[in-house]
Amino acid sequence: MSRLAVAILVAAGFLAGVLLVVAVRGIEHDDVRSRTVTVVNEGDRPGVVLPVEGTVPDVTRSALDEAKRALDAAGYREEVKRGGGLFGPVVDANWIVVEQSPAPGARLPQGGTVELAIERG
Repeated sequence: MSRLAVAILVAAGFLAGVLLVVAVRGIEHDDVRSRTVTVVNEGDRPGVVLPVEGTVPDVTRSALDEAKRALDAAGYREEVKRGGGLFGPVVDANWIVVEQSPAPGARLPQGGTVELAIERG
């Protein structure tokens, strides 16, 4: 087999691996999570559905995988806004949350998104 053929096969394999990582990360972040709601009735008016507010947990200084579990348990979504390298955090346990928005302790409707900044741990 010629060197050119080997180089083409290696490049194709690398590209297939990159596409697989991108596809898996997309599936991971597109999962559907339910929202908790409260129905408020006032007199004769029909019920109004309001999202339940909760307190955003402090996930700074946590490994990204632990932060995701804590936010999920509290009813929030997460989105990495900064950090993660070229392909994003492939192994979440290797990344540390250095900043979050909204800040820890803030009120946020459940189902809301907490934005994270991460660095290599």
